[in-house]
Amino acid sequence: MPKLQDAKELTDPLEKLVRELKNELQSKADFDRLVEISDEIGAQADALAETFGNMNQTLMARIEDFRASGSSRQKSAVAS
Repeated sequence: MPKLQDAKELTDPLEKLVRELKNELQSKADFDRLVEISDEIGAQADALAETFGNMNQTLMARIEDFRASGSSRQKSAVAS
């Protein structure tokens, strides 16, 4: 079963790109390369945000289902 710690692995490619951007800035600072890396960082960040958003929606839906079923069980017990 996946754990939240496993989700941290999703940030590894983004961290690598940020390091690459910093290295480029500290060395020759090729602006074409800076644009390329920055675009890739943006794409990776968007994908990461979408992934975490999907995870949040799934978790919240499950929590709501759980709450709703607990609520209906309580109503049934009271009605009995």
